[in-house]
Amino acid sequence: MSKTVKVKLLKPHTHAGVKFDVDMEIDVPDHDAKWLINTKIAEQVANKTTSTKTVNEGQKDA
Repeated sequence: MSKTVKVKLLKPHTHAGVKFDVDMEIDVPDHDAKWLINTKIAEQVANKTTSTKTVNEGQKDA
C-alpha cells in the first residue's frame, strides 16, 4: 500500500475517473500528489480533520 498525501485542488481535476471541483481536498498516492503539485493543479495541505474523498491510483486527466 502506498503512502497517501492530502492535497487541495487549485483547478478542476479528474482523478481515477472521478471529477473534483476547485478547493476540494482529496487523498492521493504520493507520486500523484507530486505530479498535481508540480503542475500547479493542487497544493499540499497540513493533516487536519476534514471531510475528504479518498481516490485510488489511476490515470490522471488535467
